[in-house]
Amino acid sequence: MKYYLCTVVLAFTLHSLHAPGSHARGGSEVVPPARFLHRDLFANHSKAIRPRLNQSETVEVYFDIVLRQLTHINVKTQMVKLLVWLRQTWVDESLAWDPRRYRSRTTRVDPRRIWIPAITIQNGIDHFEHLKEISVLDLRVNYRGKVLWMLPLEVSATCEMDVTYFPYDDQRCSIIIASWSNKKHQVDVLFYKKIRMDKHDDTRDHLEWQLIHAARKREEYRSSNGDIPILLFHYTFSRDPKYYEFTMVLPTFLICLMAIASFALPHECGEKVSFSITIFLALVVNLVIISQSIPVSSETFPILGMFFFLGIWFVGASVALTQVVLLISTSTLDPGPIPETIRRFLLGRLAKLTCIDIGNIDLDHQFSYQKNVQSSADAADNGDNTGGSTETSTAGGSRSGGGSGEAHVLMTVVGRVERSAFIALKHAREKEELARIGTEWALVGSVIDRLLMAAFALICAAFSSVFAYWLWSGARRQHLRDMAW
Repeated sequence: MKYYLCTVVLAFTLHSLHAPGSHARGGSEVVPPARFLHRDLFANHSKAIRPRLNQSETVEVYFDIVLRQLTHINVKTQMVKLLVWLRQTWVDESLAWDPRRYRSRTTRVDPRRIWIPAITIQNGIDHFEHLKEISVLDLRVNYRGKVLWMLPLEVSATCEMDVTYFPYDDQRCSIIIASWSNKKHQVDVLFYKKIRMDKHDDTRDHLEWQLIHAARKREEYRSSNGDIPILLFHYTFSRDPKYYEFTMVLPTFLICLMAIASFALPHECGEKVSFSITIFLALVVNLVIISQSIPVSSETFPILGMFFFLGIWFVGASVALTQVVLLISTSTLDPGPIPETIRRFLLGRLAKLTCIDIGNIDLDHQFSYQKNVQSSADAADNGDNTGGSTETSTAGGSRSGGGSGEAHVLMTVVGRVERSAFIALKHAREKEELARIGTEWALVGSVIDRLLMAAFALICAAFSSVFAYWLWSGARRQHLRDMAW
């Protein structure tokens, strides 16, 4: 009996010395159970083998992405950067233990020591295969072998950008998750659970973009070697157009209005052409600045870019027509009197339509500018001939008799004075005719200016309305389509 009791006491003592949490080194230090747990778990563990005791079974990996913040969208390079939380969970049967023996239900494990699914972003720059090499966060494993890995990461992915309705556009971007190194019968990637996809309480807003819709979808890629599961996380972002409205759209519209206002300047103003050219150069400089913000795409072209392109042609045409009207109104080319039909149409009907006051202009007045010039020349020639004959007669009379010589001289002087007065009167009438012709050409220029100003105003209003409706309706359709994505 004593021998039996000694045997029981000795067995209990040896079991206490080898059990987790027992005293070591003479009882001076307590060894934590986690040390024995990790020693026993990784004694025969291999991270190169799938975490199944039966290798024919499938490892189910539950994956999820929680969006924290949109950090950047580069439309020119068609790339998006997202700050997300990656959540992966699976069951590793080789990491299960008895919680009563080790007095622990969970533990943390270095991700470089265990098997991790080779999951990648198909359209991304960074690959999840390398996360175990750069991660500083441990994995959490419970006593049943369930592994939970939470990892914060900035994901960079390529997306197809549609800039047709810039800056009222919505951009759709997808993060494609797949495990290409394993087939479905080996590793099946599934969604973690049904969660709210659009916006969380801790999601931070972006200054320019706003998340308006989020969805997820699971697909399978069929191949002869086996199916590959693919997870799609769809995000739709809407741009805030206020910055571009005040820095791009509004200045361009105001420059076009200034181009219209240039037609209202009087012709006597010497800075009319300079003002028009300055407006044109201002628009060109504005377009150079805007071109740095407008997305570059070969597949789609922004409607706003078409508006800017037509705007520069609009202002260029106004500059050219301003110079033409200035030449007409100042009679620089000396075109002569206005043709009767055009004169009555422009100064009669259109002058009243454009509210131009023509003053005391007589539309029934017949100009004789060319005839006056011809009659003055004929009168000068006739006067010269008459003077010559008078001088001849005077010379003959002086030879015949001296009494009547003084009378002939007096008649000669009077004839020359009358001839000079006649020529001066003709020239005064010609100047008056020229002044009236110049006034009428100036009025014609004013009428054309008013017509061009009205025409350009209507064209500007029409094009602006068409582009505004085009942008609004297209952006609305795109928004509804993206919400149903």
